Amino acid sequence: MNTLEDQYSNNRASDIKEFLTSYKYSDIRNLYKSNFETIYNLIEKFGHKHSVEDIADIADQFLKKSIFDNHLLLKQVNKAIKHRDLTLDDLL
Repeated sequence: MNTLEDQYSNNRASDIKEFLTSYKYSDIRNLYKSNFETIYNLIEKFGHKHSVEDIADIADQFLKKSIFDNHLLLKQVNKAIKHRDLTLDDLL
C-alpha cells in the first residue's frame, strides 16, 4: 500500500511527464526553455506556488492565459525545478 507521500510523488512525476510530452504545453515549455534562469530565480525568490504569477508576467497575452489556466500543473513543474528534479536539459 502506497503512503500518501508516495502517491504525491507519483502524481508529480505524472504531471512532469505530461508537461514534457504533451503538445498542448509546447508554448509554455518554450517559455520555460528560453527563460529558464529567470524562472528558476523567480521560484527561488517567491516559491513554487507564488512564482506562477510572476512567470506569467514574462509571457505574451495569449500565453499568460494558458499559464493561469494551467497553474496547478505549473506549480508542480516549478516545485520540480526548485528541487532540481527538472532541469533545462530536460526541456531541450
